[in-house]
Amino acid sequence: MAIEQRPAARFHEIDGLRALAVTLVLIHHGFSGPIVLALRASGWTLLSDLVFDIGASGVDLFFVLSGVVLLRPYLRRERPFDVATYFRRRIARLWPPYLAALAAAGLVVLILTRFPTWYGASLLPAFDPGDWLAQAAIFNFGWPSYNAAWWSLTVELIFYVVAPLVVLLLRSARIGRAGFVWLVVAAIACSVIALQTGPAGAEIIAPPSAALRSFLVYLPCFLWGALIAKFDFSVAAGRRLAGAGAIAAVAAVPFPAINLHAACGTMFAGLVIAAADRGSVAHGWLTRPVTVWLGERSYSLFLVHFSVFYLVNWSLSLVLPGRTLLYGVLTRAIGLPLAFLAAVVLFTTIERRFARNLATGDAFAPWQIRRRTGAPHPEACPPITIS
Repeated sequence: MAIEQRPAARFHEIDGLRALAVTLVLIHHGFSGPIVLALRASGWTLLSDLVFDIGASGVDLFFVLSGVVLLRPYLRRERPFDVATYFRRRIARLWPPYLAALAAAGLVVLILTRFPTWYGASLLPAFDPGDWLAQAAIFNFGWPSYNAAWWSLTVELIFYVVAPLVVLLLRSARIGRAGFVWLVVAAIACSVIALQTGPAGAEIIAPPSAALRSFLVYLPCFLWGALIAKFDFSVAAGRRLAGAGAIAAVAAVPFPAINLHAACGTMFAGLVIAAADRGSVAHGWLTRPVTVWLGERSYSLFLVHFSVFYLVNWSLSLVLPGRTLLYGVLTRAIGLPLAFLAAVVLFTTIERRFARNLATGDAFAPWQIRRRTGAPHPEACPPITIS
């Protein structure tokens, strides 16, 4: 029997969780550094590591959400799976805004390295047209990156490449919920082993083998998302899962042998499940128009924020003598609003053309959602049904 293809519903608690993820990334890149250094200088090493890990966990949440959103229509047979169509959609969704962000990143690196100051001398590679063009493929297997946040895109794309195999396996095989859970457990065990064999995450600027090892470290996050995509779970089960993941994440601070990313993936998987409870406070906050607005622009904000930070920091280094308190306050006070402005421009001019089922797509600013677009409140859109 042919599968009827229907437009995918936009689950706005997921958009709200995207907003949470990008907020954690911004906090990590904008504020964690000074806080971590201050805590370590005071002897609070474990607390400094915890603060660092909380911010870094935004990437783990993004990976869990990727598994949910990407695989749900296929694993539940809501959409026919055609490999060519699948890759065409992924390319159309990811590459146009990325290429625009890459053009901007190259220009920023060119300016900063042609007119050096005390800022950035050890942070950025010298501009090279070949290195710049090499990054157009998004995959980074060793060349200098012009945006320090983009390492996670390589891990994400590896998942996109193997996702068709996951879909074909899970749609054809009679694998039940318990079997899938054991698959996730096996992935967690493999991720712990991979973590012990070398660097992962932001340190993957190395040969392809290192990027694949990094993918294994984060694989539990994607598989937790796939599990939620295929099966329904009770809200109570989601809360228990989130609690267990949170305990494991805290335990990973003094015991690095525990894979922090697998622990955070478990915690966020539980949060995704629990967020579907329409009567909860969390669901209400996640589906507020302003939260959905931010979530729908999270990819653009992720792409451009580091380049904006680079440019603002360099500009202020022209007039300030070093990393003073004034420098720290001004770079954040100017950099964050400009990052949001750049993200909104990128989203409005490019990204929204390739995104579907947006609730706030025509609103340049969050306060314009109803006044200018007449877009429905996100609560009017179908939620994820979790029994």
